Amino acid sequence: LIFRAPSFHLPDDSTLPVVMVGPGTGIAPFRSFWQQRKIEREMLPPPTHGEKQGWGEMSLYFGCRQSTVDHIYESELNACAKEGVLSQVNVALSREPGKKKEYVQDLLKKNSQQIFESIMKKGGHFFVCGDVGMASDVTTTLSKIIQEHGKMTSEQAQSYLLKLRESNRFHEDIFGVTVKAEVTDKARDQAKKAWKYINSTNKSTRTDEVVTRIPSAEILIQNRKRRPPSRNRSHNVYSEGVPLYDSSDSLSPEH
Repeated sequence: LIFRAPSFHLPDDSTLPVVMVGPGTGIAPFRSFWQQRKIEREMLPPPTHGEKQGWGEMSLYFGCRQSTVDHIYESELNACAKEGVLSQVNVALSREPGKKKEYVQDLLKKNSQQIFESIMKKGGHFFVCGDVGMASDVTTTLSKIIQEHGKMTSEQAQSYLLKLRESNRFHEDIFGVTVKAEVTDKARDQAKKAWKYINSTNKSTRTDEVVTRIPSAEILIQNRKRRPPSRNRSHNVYSEGVPLYDSSDSLSPEH
């Protein structure tokens, strides 16, 4: 599944709070967020919007397996936090030796009051990027936060979430399910879950968001063209007269 989100960028009003949730590779687009804000703070005066003044808070919720293996932007994030570019850097570790498993949803629950204040009371923006299963869990967590701190029913919280989407304050950049050549029942169930979530009735229909179905693995295999066998069993590739590799070599790119 491919989910296009052209509106996935920082709000035009720089005084508004921003909450970014991106575990794993979901952190990728947020790097441009904090780098943009860093440059803006260096080159521009503090923004004003009506009665609001100053740069809006930027809070990041990142998740990975182990801090020594997957936390690749740790030094950069710490520097941004020290400079005030990022207000908070929250890291959930799911496979850290000697520690209990923790996910971004758990951190959101711990900071639920702050999330409610930033999004519901201060009119901030909520961003989530990553796997569709994680995005679904984060959306459920946010709905429960709205329900708890907003003193709402489950239906009222869902309605509020819908209004956030319609007002372009709830942003999602979701990775679809990749189905390999061996299609299992589990893969089919995951694909159905992803498709159901993305097209759920509680999501608003926006013209700037397009969902495209990726062909199934069976169709891709059927349409795959076989490469004609080479007449020569091996060949050499040269660069400036120097042989780079022989295709009969087991270490060549073709093996």
